[in-house]
This record gives sequence, C-alpha cells and structure tokens, in this order.
Amino acid sequence: MDKERFVGHRMRELFNLMNRERFKNGVSDNLTMIQSWIIEYIIENKDRDIFQKDIESKFMMRRSTASAALSLMEKNGLIYRVPVDYDARLKKICITPIAEELQKAINDKIIQFEAKLTNGISNDELNAFFSVIDKMKHNILDT
Repeated sequence: MDKERFVGHRMRELFNLMNRERFKNGVSDNLTMIQSWIIEYIIENKDRDIFQKDIESKFMMRRSTASAALSLMEKNGLIYRVPVDYDARLKKICITPIAEELQKAINDKIIQFEAKLTNGISNDELNAFFSVIDKMKHNILDT
C-alpha cells in the first residue's frame, strides 16, 4: 500500500510543516506551539481553576507530556502553580505577567497561522475536515 494514502503519514507531514512554520514565525524563541495554546486556554478560562488534568484532557496529552510541558513553562517563567484550599494534592496553574504580555502576540500569530493554513479552503471543506477528524478521534478513543 502507498504510504501517501496513509492518514497517519499525511497528518505527520502536516504536523512537521506546522512546526517548521511556527519556528520560522514564532512569538518567542522559547515558546512552543502547544505552550502558546496552553497559555491561551488558561487565559480563556480565567474564571475557573485550571489543573494539569484539564490540560491533559483539553489537548489529549499523556500525564508525562503535560507535566514536561508545564514544568518547562514554569522554568521559563510563563506559569506558576498554587495549592488550592480544598485539596492538598491539587495545584492550580496560573499565568505570569510575562505570559499575559505574550497573549496578544500569541493570538495574532495564531490568527495569521490559521488564515495561512486554511487559505483557499471553503467553509464546507473545513466542516468536512472537522467532521472527519472528530470521527477519527472517536475511532481511536472508542477502541
């Protein structure tokens, strides 16, 4: 079978291209794409406590991957963790002023990147794409 027809192979190619583009036009030299998404997610949900398990769930990450990303973000001064009163085991994730300053630049870059990524693709095609992606995610999670 031709690897060009393997969905996983094509998705990996797209992911690699997306990463190269991010490095070419990054907001910050030490800010990865997923870190920018995490910052945006925390800021969008500032009205509630966000924990590592929320990041794992939202971005479909394993615990070790989320832990590594958050630890690096903490080391780079983008987040800090605060214990909560109601459960000594939990630490909510908070954004630092540095990350807040990066928010606008992050949003601008995400909007620019999405526009480039979806250039020439109709709303019907995007809806079909999202429908297929959702079905693939369901197929993986259902087995």
